[in-house]
Order: sequence, then C-alpha cells, then structure tokens
Amino acid sequence: MHDAEVMRTGFDLIRLIYATTVGEVHPQELADELSAALDNAGVVWLWLNSPNEPGVEPLIVAGADADTARHQGDALLDSIARSAESRRQAQLGFISVEAESGAPNLVHLTTAALSGGVALAVIAFRTRGEDDFSSDQRALVDRLAPHLDRSYETIRNLLELSQQNTALAEVMDRLPAGILLLDGGANVEFRNRAARRMLGRCDGFELVDGALSAVDPDSDEILQSLIDEVIAPSAEAAAGGALVVQRASDEAAYPVSVSRLLPGEALRDIVACVLVSDPDSGVEPAVELVRSIHNLTQAESDLVEHLARGQTLEEASRTRGVSINTMRSHLKRVFRKTGTSRQGELVQLVLRSFVPMAEE
Repeated sequence: MHDAEVMRTGFDLIRLIYATTVGEVHPQELADELSAALDNAGVVWLWLNSPNEPGVEPLIVAGADADTARHQGDALLDSIARSAESRRQAQLGFISVEAESGAPNLVHLTTAALSGGVALAVIAFRTRGEDDFSSDQRALVDRLAPHLDRSYETIRNLLELSQQNTALAEVMDRLPAGILLLDGGANVEFRNRAARRMLGRCDGFELVDGALSAVDPDSDEILQSLIDEVIAPSAEAAAGGALVVQRASDEAAYPVSVSRLLPGEALRDIVACVLVSDPDSGVEPAVELVRSIHNLTQAESDLVEHLARGQTLEEASRTRGVSINTMRSHLKRVFRKTGTSRQGELVQLVLRSFVPMAEE
C-alpha cells in the first residue's frame, strides 16, 4: 500500500473501531475489514476471559477458520506469558511476536491484562509458510493499536457499569418497598419486584401509557402534582413530598414518597423516584429478627406481629382466641425482654429492626 492508501485505510478502520465500541458496528465487520487491509491475514477478536454479558461474543474470526484462530490465540498468550514472567500485573501494548521454527507470524494489536478483570486481544497472523507482514502493514497496525487500546478500556468500563447496574437492580428487587424510577417525561423506566407486585394487584396503582397513576382520583391528583414538582422543580415549590394512596379493596393504604434524584440532560434520563411502602409485607422478617435477638417465644412474637400491624391488644386477643389477661402477660414479658415499656415503643423497635430478606 502507498502512504496515502495506508492513511485512508487507517482512518476508515479507526472509524470502524469506535463504531464497534459503541455497538453501531458488529466486531465481525471490523475483523473482516482489518483482514482485508492486511491482504487477507487471519484476524482474531478474542476476549481472554469471556465477560458474562449477553451479546458479547468471546471469539470473532476473519480470514481463518475457528480452530486455527484458537490455536493462534493460544500461541499469543503463551508468548505474552513468556515475555512478562517478572511483571505479571503489567499491561502490554503493541507487540510483534517473532516467528519461531514452524510457528506463525503474529501481531498483537491491543492490550491484554495478564491477571484479573476482562481483557481483549485483537490479533493478526499469517500461517506457516506465508510472507511476513510488510512495513506498510506494520505501520498500519502501529496506527491502529492505541485506538484499539482506548476501545478496550471503554468496552471494559461499559461492562463494569452494566454489571454494577445489574447488581443494583438485584439489590432493589430484594427490598420490600416498591421503587419506581421516572424519566423527564414522567414515564416509569424501572420498577423493582415489590413495585411490580403492587401494580399487579390492580389495587391502588396502575400504569397508563407508561406513566404511574393512582386509581383513587383524590390520591391521583396529589400524586401527579408531586410528580410534576420533581420533574420540573420551581423555586416556589418544594420538589416532592409524601402522600397516602387509598386502595379500592379498603385494605391498608399505601404510604408514598416522591422525590427528585438528578437534574437530567435528556428526556429519557432518570430524574425522579417514587417509593411505595407495602403494608401487606415487611412486618414478618422484622418480627422474626426481634424474636431471634430477644429470645421471644412463639406466642410472644405472634403478639408483637399483631401490634406491629396496627392492632390493639384487644383486637390481637380476639384474633388469637386468647384471653386479654393472657395477652397482657405476654406483653409484660415482651417489654422486659426487649427493654421497652410502651406498645408504641415496641412497634418502633420492630420497624427499626427491619432487615430486607432475599427474595427468590
């Protein structure tokens, strides 16, 4: 290739590299174009330890069959290991592996972490008996190497962010409170498992064209006003607040908090959070924890659960079919074991003791 052709080919491949990085182009197209630029040399796009991420392919091959490509990848890794025994943690940039007796010529185009993390190698090679890479082709590789390095770093960072987002979503799914994240158009972009469960009851909330709505008209009027405040806050109005959403079933109402998260640069950016406390869940794990810590009997923990759900001692007595005197005796022992002296104080202890339990 002439200098002008090398420059033009280099610019085209650099554009492909960054288009591949952001997912606009499949790595196979980049591998094919690089192979063509190197006179149909074998090219391998290889994740050294394949990321556990949907859509990420561990091996892309051009100009060679998969078995040959895997063999050349192994040869490259062996060469890297031999050249860096004393610096196992080092990041290796562009290298050219000299042809050994009976071995292929290899050119390594980007970085490879020798230990830990997810690493990417892009390899160009010629099989045994073929001519070595020309000076122009090596110059092209030199030109591409730093861009592939930056691409690798970007992809690795994106994978880490994706893994972090997956972990955060899993944590939110384990919480008993409903969590709904809203974008700048008031659309619900994320809802955790508890929120999906509450929406599935069709008893208090619903999604209308992707937006959260309360079924009760009075509750919905307040809810929409608070959502409007947090999406487009003004200097005069407080951004967000709390309300109670009534349920058609006449079960305990949903306590709801609406708050602003981030300013948001684009319409679909997450800017607000709606938290919904589910009165139908959350007490049992807390009572179980209090029972375990304070060595309550089953009868005592049953009483604590009834009180934590808002029942009076008399109501708990009728529910349990136990005399009021027996319930008072249970309560005195609970007060003594927990270091409390009033029912309200006991209930607060239960609420403060809540630890979210993992849900299957």
